[in-house]
Amino acid sequence: MTNTSNWRDDAACLNHTRVFFPRTDNPADTATAKKICGICPVKTACLDDALATEVGAEESRAGIRGGKTPKQRANLARTRRRKARAAA
Repeated sequence: MTNTSNWRDDAACLNHTRVFFPRTDNPADTATAKKICGICPVKTACLDDALATEVGAEESRAGIRGGKTPKQRANLARTRRRKARAAA
């Protein structure tokens, strides 16, 4: 990996972007993208970026990012917010 500001340059999905926008959240439709995410060296950075940029950005909510579907990311974001409130 080069550095955190250019994490996208090291993404395993760099040349496979179409599979990251399946028609549904059905596991059969998301399997290829999630498999690529599984071997990606910047999966965590991608997921963190998705969670940080999705609020109010409709286009950022689409597709598989960081190995998660939009619905999975929304659930993860809710869980993180609950944990942050409980810790405060």
